[in-house]
Amino acid sequence: DAYIGNAFTSKGTVSVSGSGSSWIIGASDLYVGNAGNGTLIATDSGLAKVDNGQGTVNVAYSSGSTGSVAIGANSGETADSPGTIKAATIQFGGGTGELVFNHTDTSGSFAFAPAVISGSGDSAILVESGYTALTGDVSGFTGTASISGGTLELDNAFGGSVTLSGSGGLSGTGTVAGDVTFG
Repeated sequence: DAYIGNAFTSKGTVSVSGSGSSWIIGASDLYVGNAGNGTLIATDSGLAKVDNGQGTVNVAYSSGSTGSVAIGANSGETADSPGTIKAATIQFGGGTGELVFNHTDTSGSFAFAPAVISGSGDSAILVESGYTALTGDVSGFTGTASISGGTLELDNAFGGSVTLSGSGGLSGTGTVAGDVTFG
């Protein structure tokens, strides 16, 4: 296994940035905030790949941990071009986790494609800039998607709730299990 923010008081950040840049994790699991505070950023065509694309990214695994996985840039920062994370599953744990889409691709062709995104607790999907299509199974995700800028396309069942604000948009043919709030 590989860890960013493994121990209780630890903090770690990995940024994979630039065309041709990659972080290839041979282990089946990557923990972003195992017991500590971890951040993974994929930007500017950088690639992070877990177990040849078949592994799991565990975000905020333990209670009290924090984890952030960002495509483009961290939440609240200036959007940047997207990178790619190749994994079969994004799994939110018992801590406070977020999946951030803050990128500059507005073409409609950027797809975030793990087969499964799941988890509950204090987990959030933040869409701040860019057009992102979630193409996998998100029915097991019971947190909140907060769309404050850019567009989130859902073409499958989404298990959580959605909050739209600012210039955020929601598109696609999928269903949302929770509430959809505008404001």
